[in-house]
Amino acid sequence: ADAWGQLRQHDYLVWRAYEGKFVYSLLNLPNKTMRDAYALEVARTPIKKIAAPKPTSKPKPSFVEETGPLANDELKGIWLPRKHMEVWLDTPSFSRVVPGTLVRASQILNGVRTFYAAYVIGIKRVPRPYKLGKKVAEVALQVRTSSGSRLLGMDALSNEMPLPQELSRFKVPLQPEEVRKKLRGLERAFAQDAELFEAEELERRRQQETRAELKREEQIRREQAADEERERREQEREEVRRRLEQKKQVESDQWWLHFKSKPGGKEREIAKWRARLKRFEAIAANSSAEGEKANATKLATQAREKIDSLLAAEEEQQEEEGVDGEEE
Repeated sequence: ADAWGQLRQHDYLVWRAYEGKFVYSLLNLPNKTMRDAYALEVARTPIKKIAAPKPTSKPKPSFVEETGPLANDELKGIWLPRKHMEVWLDTPSFSRVVPGTLVRASQILNGVRTFYAAYVIGIKRVPRPYKLGKKVAEVALQVRTSSGSRLLGMDALSNEMPLPQELSRFKVPLQPEEVRKKLRGLERAFAQDAELFEAEELERRRQQETRAELKREEQIRREQAADEERERREQEREEVRRRLEQKKQVESDQWWLHFKSKPGGKEREIAKWRARLKRFEAIAANSSAEGEKANATKLATQAREKIDSLLAAEEEQQEEEGVDGEEE
């Protein structure tokens, strides 16, 4: 009784009390006295831990399988170039990723290289390894084309995408569901092996930069060789001009050698006086003696007058010969 009387002194059971025949919720008590009593009782009693909610698992994505005819863009989506084959060649993903893809291969018919699209149906080991880029391949692709199945080496693959006319000649029946499933599988494979392709891209860029550097060095060597060749030819031309000047100088000093096997005439006389005029002018220009310089100047004047008279006589003779020819 004492305990119950003591309990009645506290109002922690007010949520059981009726007031106007209504039961109040613990979160919506009508007055402050009840709310304080409830807070005091909560502080006295242990609070049960609320269990954490179970982690919700992500729902699996539901794919809607399309059953319509395949488009060229979807066929291009499952196409693999040779460089991607090289990246996956030595990895466990090769045998899982490559089958079910489309490749572009080349063949030589009548001396002409042609390309065609083929569907990979399997991988087979070959007895003789062959070189594939910087690697050695021991497997070949079993492909299906419009003309049947064949074994195809990966060194015959192309890095270029199949052309529309090549896809139009591709008459292999394919299941649209399988092709679209393979397309999603390739996307996952590229995402999983992204590091391999990043390393391959870095290596490709490094090789490209190396080739560009070698090309620049080769260009510089060619330019240097062209400059040296241009300089050499210019020196040869200068040497030819110098020798020609020396030859002219010798011919002017030894004028009689030009008329050694010729009858000469007035041309011989004019050449003789020109050589004399040149000699007299050189003496007058270089001599330090006044008498010698005056004498050379005088002789040069006489030689110049003689040359002028010979040239005038030659012109008159040519005019007379021209008049006689017209009269005849």
